[in-house]
Amino acid sequence: MHPEDPFDSFGLDFSIFGNYNRANKGQQPIYNIEYVDLLGAGSQHSSQSAPSSNRTLPTLDHGQLLFLAGCPGPDQIDRLTKEYEINPEFWRRHLDSVSTASPPTFEDLKLPSAICGIFQLRFWTIGSRVTNITEDQESIDSLRKDAEARMERYRQDQREKNQWQPGDSIVRGFEIHDREYFSIEQVITIYLSEERKGHTGNDGKWFALTCSDCGRFLHESPSGPWMGSHLPGRADFHTKTFPVPEHRLWTSIYNGTPLFNGSVSKTEVPLRALQQSLATLPRTFSAGQDLAAMHEDPMYALHRIFSFFTSNEAHVLSFLSSQIEKHSSTSGEASQFADTEPLSNLLHCQRLLGRHVEELRYVLRIVRSRVAKNEIAKAASRALEQDLVYLIERAVTLRSRSETSISLSMNVASIGEARRGVQQNKSLFRFTIIASVYVPLSFVATLFGMNFRQFGQGDLSIWIYFVVSVPVFVVSALFLFINPHVLRGGFRRIIARR
Repeated sequence: MHPEDPFDSFGLDFSIFGNYNRANKGQQPIYNIEYVDLLGAGSQHSSQSAPSSNRTLPTLDHGQLLFLAGCPGPDQIDRLTKEYEINPEFWRRHLDSVSTASPPTFEDLKLPSAICGIFQLRFWTIGSRVTNITEDQESIDSLRKDAEARMERYRQDQREKNQWQPGDSIVRGFEIHDREYFSIEQVITIYLSEERKGHTGNDGKWFALTCSDCGRFLHESPSGPWMGSHLPGRADFHTKTFPVPEHRLWTSIYNGTPLFNGSVSKTEVPLRALQQSLATLPRTFSAGQDLAAMHEDPMYALHRIFSFFTSNEAHVLSFLSSQIEKHSSTSGEASQFADTEPLSNLLHCQRLLGRHVEELRYVLRIVRSRVAKNEIAKAASRALEQDLVYLIERAVTLRSRSETSISLSMNVASIGEARRGVQQNKSLFRFTIIASVYVPLSFVATLFGMNFRQFGQGDLSIWIYFVVSVPVFVVSALFLFINPHVLRGGFRRIIARR
């Protein structure tokens, strides 16, 4: 760190955070660490390009924030663990997706007892890709299977070939919603350590380490199914992403006050680079927050991360709502050609909403498990809790809508099948009528062998054919149009009279 280079004003500046994650792979690995001193005359930061640097990380007697952007390197992990006595469980949880451990552990890390200073928040980035495939379920299923296979290959390659470099972006999950939209999943893992008041004489001392999956641009990191298949180094021309709208972030920061000035800066994004939602977090992290309250309460210092999480969830739930609306309107078109395509997409939405409900409840438990230390932090915690409760209710409502739409889609599919069955029965009835006419005539023709005088093959007149065919046809028609039970009862009465 560089204590001799403080910022001029008492504030937080995360510009270096953004610069670290854009370091070129050809350069020497850069420590993507941002150090924020919440008590001194300003913020301190450094980029240490040499792992062998002898500089020591500062150990202060007050609140500290430390950020890592992208995949952390082994030297970073070792150094931070030693300097700040970080629980190794934190690294195990954060690097679980790139771990080489083969046997699954089937752990539930969202138990209330597991929320002990280590917690993880999930973020999604929605994207779109224009394709020329047809809008049918077979094509969508093929896309999802291909994406699943490529995602598994992405994870396997990183585990076996050790292609990760410090600062690379990590993608935890990839979902195909339909032929146009997809989403990628990333996480932020937070480690929070506090000294109990009066324990060491350093009241209010705490340390927070935040590891974000968002590092370099995705095209500069190991590629996966989100990149174009023909241009592995870049996204193709028809692929783009929709990060969390920045106007939502800044509106939430300034309590709904419209901003029509240059305070909202834009990040220059290279051509065909896919921007991640988490890339906007550093520019809004400290805006609108009370720095003194941040020093006193670590959860308030991390409030912007949780606020960003709620903005991201609202963004994703709005997207899923549009997906449900789209497929619900399709499933409501009752016709004889109704298929199960909307049903499959609605089931996909329902599964995703279930995950979001679980994630939101997990974050709500985190917020409720912490006790605010000042009035500003209490107000922020209450507002955050209200947002989370609202998002949970909205997600549950959307899941109920999807369940209703699934039931409607199943009913429509059943009605469509019934209509097709009726149509087939009508067609079959026509064939039955035709067969009822021609089978008796063919039987009589076979019986006489067409040995008629008019054909030059015998002495019988052709009128005998018609005389015999009429009663045979009448008997056949009786079996066709009259209920068999009625015929059976009639035969029984005739036999009984005799």
